[in-house]
Order: sequence, then structure tokens, then C-alpha cells
Amino acid sequence: MGVGNYISSDTFFVGGHLWEIRFYPDRKRNDVNGDIYVSLFIALVSKCEGGVDAYFEYVLFDQSGNKWHKQRDAKFAMGSNMSGPHTVTFKVAWGYESFYKRTELEASQFIKDDCLTIQCTVGMVNKSISLPLSNLGQSYGQLLESKEESDVSFEVEGEVFYAHKLIISTRSPVFKAQFFGPLKEENTHGIKIEEMQAPVFKAVLHFIYCDIMPYVEEELAGLEATVMTQHLLAAADRYGIERLKSLCETRLCGNIDIDTVASSLALAEQHGCILLKSACLEFIGLPENLEGVMQTDGFKNLKKNYPAVIDELLKSVARITYVSYGPGIEEIENALLHFIYFDVVPDVEEELAGLEATMMTQYLLAAAYRFGIERLRSLCETRLCENIAIDTVASSLALAEQHAVMQTDGFKNLKENYPTVIDDLLKSVARVTYVSYGPGIEDDASRKP
Repeated sequence: MGVGNYISSDTFFVGGHLWEIRFYPDRKRNDVNGDIYVSLFIALVSKCEGGVDAYFEYVLFDQSGNKWHKQRDAKFAMGSNMSGPHTVTFKVAWGYESFYKRTELEASQFIKDDCLTIQCTVGMVNKSISLPLSNLGQSYGQLLESKEESDVSFEVEGEVFYAHKLIISTRSPVFKAQFFGPLKEENTHGIKIEEMQAPVFKAVLHFIYCDIMPYVEEELAGLEATVMTQHLLAAADRYGIERLKSLCETRLCGNIDIDTVASSLALAEQHGCILLKSACLEFIGLPENLEGVMQTDGFKNLKKNYPAVIDELLKSVARITYVSYGPGIEEIENALLHFIYFDVVPDVEEELAGLEATMMTQYLLAAAYRFGIERLRSLCETRLCENIAIDTVASSLALAEQHAVMQTDGFKNLKENYPTVIDDLLKSVARVTYVSYGPGIEDDASRKP
């Protein structure tokens, strides 16, 4: 037939594509050594964008009845040591340039009546195979429900829950210490769980086995769902299940309202939830929310049991929006130098009117604190106490907090013995939406905190 000419098989269908085998009796290309080999290739004859990944195996059948066959796979395709799979594109053939020496093939038992039988096996790599989703959590959930092979039981509010020590100990360091630690508990039947509701403990076990946050919003409405999540967060912290704790914290951050924000803030403080605490403080600090929050039982509990949180709430409410009006840095420096040399506070009331005079005094107090000039600081504080007004009370409160006035014994006594005054203070500060404030000793441009 000549070099490069081939006999093709009928096309066959594998993996959604058409293929054909090509047999070259006189080789596909000229042989440089003079030996004549037959070549054997497989070709993709249907168009396919990007090609097809496949494995190939060729078997040349012995027709003498001795059942001896010659077998080769495509990892030695074209004389190179290439491992599959191979990416085959339209009309590009893969196979063997020197499949069999022609003289040896003609003298072998592979040919009978001028015919030979070749079997080609094509293995496709299906890139679009979709693996089934993991059902590990579902399987463990079924194990929990079935109680099969359970070796520990818990009693919560009269309800009994069965579990497996090895599973719950793997998920909770508290359970691990309880069942396998040096002080492990010998009794593993009817362990009583105090200070926890049965539905909450059930949800904890569900998460331990299934690693899925219970959908309390679908089972409970509004306030009840939030309260359930709060209890679940406390339980997660109790048993050291950090992932469940984080999921509860995230859910509570997205469901803050006037009725539950105070209790969520107390929960965040008790269990060290920084993100939830910050979100609650920001929500309460808004003037439109504060008065409503202060009427709730949760806020009353907050004042009674978490006084440090009230301090932080005051800081949050007393944030100042700075606007570049008022005394400039040059006037502040001149006033500071005037006191250093003459030991006299400048009469800013005579030079500046009302609001601007107060702001100048505020900045002088900040400068005195920065440079450790206690007498100037005390004089400025006294002057500010005598000139408190609606327009400046928020900025004065923020300044007092920043420079340790809220840490004094007097302020602590105010919180402990006159809690209604703190309520009034919060309401008063919340009414201030902005304060005209000039650049400070450290900043010479308008800024936002």
C-alpha cells in the first residue's frame, strides 16, 4: 500500500465519541533504519472541543488456537514512556509507530487467510462525573436517632438522651475529659445535666453528630428563635464546641433587635464573643434604639450584673463625629505655651464665644493630659464642669472617658448608688447627633473616629 497509507476499521462509539482504528501495513512514516514495521493507531473522528482524555490498550489475537496474544497499552505510545490518560483531539491519532516488525508478523500465527484480528479497548476519563454528596453527617444522625450501640445516657429535665462516648468525646474536649480523662466518670447511665433545657441539649447532640446548625428559625418564630440560639451558644461554650459557638454568634449578629439586644450583649460579655458584643454596642448606641432598649428587662439585668459593659456602652454612645470647625492647632499650642510660662489658663471665654470656648478648653485638657501637666488638666476639667451644655455634653463625656474620669471613685460610686443617673446620662448623650469639633493637638484635619 505504501508508507503512510492505512486500512481503517469501522467507526465505533465510546463515551459519546466516534473512533476508528488505523492499521498501516507499510508503516506510517519512512523508517530511517531500513526495517519495515507495521503501525497501529486509534483516531478520534468526531469533533470535540478541548479534546478527550482517554486510555488505550491493543491486543493482537493469535489465530492458531494456542491462545497466545500480543498485548500493548498506550503508555508506550510512539516509542516514548508516557503515562495516560492522553488528550486526543479531532483527527489526531495515538498509537505505535513500530507496533510489530512486518516480516515477523507475516510469519506469525496472528495472520490467517491474510487477515488479522486486533482488539482495541478505550477507557474514557469523564470530567463531568458528579460525585454524590457526602452523607456522613446523615449517617451519624441516623445512628443518634436509632440509639444503636449507645453506651452513655443523659437525663435533662426528665428526658433521656442516648449517645456514644467515643463520638461525643471526639467532638467535645469537655466530654473527652469526662469519659476518658484522669478523673473520668464511672457512671455512664443517666448522667444528669443541670441548668440546661432539654431542647437545647438535643440540639447540641444533633450538631455533634451531624455538624449542622439546627434550623431553629423554621421551628420557632422571632423572639423564641433568638432565645434558643442564645441558649445554644452558652451550651456550645460550656462543652467547648467552638464551631457551634461561632455559628450561633454569627446568627445572633444578624438578628439583633430592641427586645433581645441587651440579653445578647450580656451573653457576649459572659462567653467572650467579641463580634457579637461589638454589634450589640453599635446597635444600642444609635439614638433611635437606646431609649427602647433601656425599657427592657434585659437592660436592667445588664446594669445589675455587668457594670463594665455599661462603661463600654457609654463610650459607644458618646462617639463624636468630628467636623473641621473650631480652634486650630496654632491657637491650642499658643494657649498651652501661655500656661507653661505664666501658670494661668487663658481667658478663652473672653476671646471666644460659647461653643468655641468650650471646645478650646476640651483641647487644652487633652494637651495637658498628653504632656503630663496635671494642674492645667484639673483647671480645664473644673471649667468644663461649670459649662456643660446640650451641644457639648457628648464631647465632654467622651473626653472624660478618654482621660480616665470614668475610672475615678466618684464615677464608680455614681454607677453603684445612682443607676438612674446613668440612664439619664445615656439618654442625654444619645440625643446629640453631631458636635462641631476642631482639629486636635495631634490632628490638623477633620476626621472620623
